[in-house]
Amino acid sequence: MTSKLRMAANQPRRPGRRVAFVSTTHFRGHQRNNLRNYPEAWVYLNTGIVWARVGRTSMSILHEEWIQGPRAATETIRALEAADLVVGHGLLNTDLRSLAMLAPVPDSLTDRCVDTYLILERARRDRRRTGLDNLAYLARATLGSTPFDQAPGALPDPRPTARLTLRLWRHLATRHSFTPSPSLGKPPCPQAVDDETYERLTGRVLMGAGEWSELRTTGLLLPGRRPIAASAALAAAADATWDHDLTPLYRAVEPLLDGDPRRMLPIPLLMSALQRLSSPENLAARRALGRGTFTDSARRTDSYRDAFAKVLNAAHIDFGPLSLQAE
Repeated sequence: MTSKLRMAANQPRRPGRRVAFVSTTHFRGHQRNNLRNYPEAWVYLNTGIVWARVGRTSMSILHEEWIQGPRAATETIRALEAADLVVGHGLLNTDLRSLAMLAPVPDSLTDRCVDTYLILERARRDRRRTGLDNLAYLARATLGSTPFDQAPGALPDPRPTARLTLRLWRHLATRHSFTPSPSLGKPPCPQAVDDETYERLTGRVLMGAGEWSELRTTGLLLPGRRPIAASAALAAAADATWDHDLTPLYRAVEPLLDGDPRRMLPIPLLMSALQRLSSPENLAARRALGRGTFTDSARRTDSYRDAFAKVLNAAHIDFGPLSLQAE
């Protein structure tokens, strides 16, 4: 027995899991003066990641990343695939749903995702809306502070939100409680994290790619909520986009560029222009690509070209001297 114990003690310690705490920022735009209320209609901007090494009783922060630019969507997916566990507040409910409109999200990534918002939303006892979707409100009630250091008017930096996600997750995993934002006129009421919720928060039980894909393409991720048909239709159309011939999109924007756009444009940039259209136009354009009828409508081509010009202006991209490699 003694020798076995000594041998076990001499074994090298496992370094722990490499965990990515992630947040993305988006431009939501407006349609008929109403804020777009589902991620399939948003315009993705950039990603912040805080990398940490998490052991059974310890956590050490490794470094941070701020991913932006014309290839940000694919670079984000590639970076997150290197993590043992990916944690975000709204990660499956918003962030990856928005990214999936620009680039394929592999099952190997969604199989290792923890969405603190979805988990807490399903765990809370009070079924009234309590602001769990707003990380700042939740952190203020649970942690007592929201240490954002975003400069007014600056390019949105998602790294402070990723840091706050790490703090919230660490609190949930060690203190085993959270405090939903109180209803008007009522004091905050902490709620315990039960065993099932803890298993989900720590990644021992995961939603998985199959369930996420099914719920996303039915427009429903939260229990007790009505599905959003437009959300489901856009998600399904985006999944089909990767099998379509994208040449009509390249040809539509060719007048705006110097040289052959097929050798220059990252595919997520072309998809970002589709996201600048209204949801009905976006859906119609993606379906037309599948039917091979995208260029049959001059109005559609002109609308897409105008949207692409807005993407270039927003990203401050000059394609004259710049040569981008296709994904």
